[in-house]
Amino acid sequence: MKGIPGYGLVILLVTYVAVAVTVELVWTKECIGSGGDGDGGDGGDGDDEEDQLCNQEGTNNQISGWVTDFFVAIVMTLLTIHMIHYRPPAREHDLATTDHHDANKHRRVRTSMIVVLAGAAVAYYSGGLSHSVFANTGLDDGLGHIGFWITWILGYGGLTVATVGLYIFGTTVHKEYSTFDDNNNRSRSSICGVTALRMFVAFNVLAYIGITVGCMWCLLTPSLHTSSVNDSVNKDDPDVSTPTCVNLFANAENVWFISQPLCFLPLARLLMPILRQHAQVTHVWGIPPPTALKGSTVAMWTLGFMFFPYMAFVSIIVLQSDDLGADYATIRGPIIHHAGVLISYYLMHAVGIALPISNGIDENNSHNININIGA
Repeated sequence: MKGIPGYGLVILLVTYVAVAVTVELVWTKECIGSGGDGDGGDGGDGDDEEDQLCNQEGTNNQISGWVTDFFVAIVMTLLTIHMIHYRPPAREHDLATTDHHDANKHRRVRTSMIVVLAGAAVAYYSGGLSHSVFANTGLDDGLGHIGFWITWILGYGGLTVATVGLYIFGTTVHKEYSTFDDNNNRSRSSICGVTALRMFVAFNVLAYIGITVGCMWCLLTPSLHTSSVNDSVNKDDPDVSTPTCVNLFANAENVWFISQPLCFLPLARLLMPILRQHAQVTHVWGIPPPTALKGSTVAMWTLGFMFFPYMAFVSIIVLQSDDLGADYATIRGPIIHHAGVLISYYLMHAVGIALPISNGIDENNSHNININIGA
């Protein structure tokens, strides 16, 4: 198996697909409704009522969706543990003899990638709870679950911390390895890349602030609270309106979905030349680090967080559908999205393994040490 290029990713995806398919086959009900068995909640037993339970209350509560939430969270936890305990085999002596300043920089790079993976783990544990036991945003009927708003703050908080961790990782590594001109200034493209990364991260953080303010507003408004996951209130009722706080965090989410993948573009632009020249390993579980960086960016822009804007465009603009949530559920959107995020962060973990800070090794020929992690 280790002779297969990218064997680590292959094993991960085969396991992920097996879990998703098993869930789809084992559970005859698509969602767990308020009655606990997805059979209509208020006594109905028809397929239409079951479908309605899956698509109302403003969030997707398909079983396969929240099970894969927890799958992603578990994998991120394992990668975090691996990153904490990993030490480059050929660099133990260098790390022991390097000066204090370089040791601190090396520690900062490692810690930032640990923060990225741990933040993603927290996010998807929270997401699993949001889409299962607390699956009620208040979008459809003006009544939401307190647990949803709390776990939503925690979930997006974890993802935003991961974004900031990527910023620290990228800028620290880039500062260490970037080249200078004759006047000891960094190149214009380098400056533009760092500036773009800062701007997109700032948008991401501001979007998270909007999500937090909206959720806190809902939490502090008792008239919006319900203990039910599914109230079975008709969302087309003219007397039902969407609370302003729900609209606020929902719109902030849209900004978040776009700003987070944008961060990957300047990050990849800054790190790619450094990976090609200074990567400390040749392969991480069968994948060359430059390929991992490319794959992480592509995954985030195809199946990852950009999948939501793509889906909204196709559903609303192209198909002119009036129920984006139902369309998302029909194509098993959560399974697709979680696969993209899983691939992206898994490959970014490989980049983190490959780019520890230089510790006084000969610039001419010692940066690219021939180590094959997982060989």
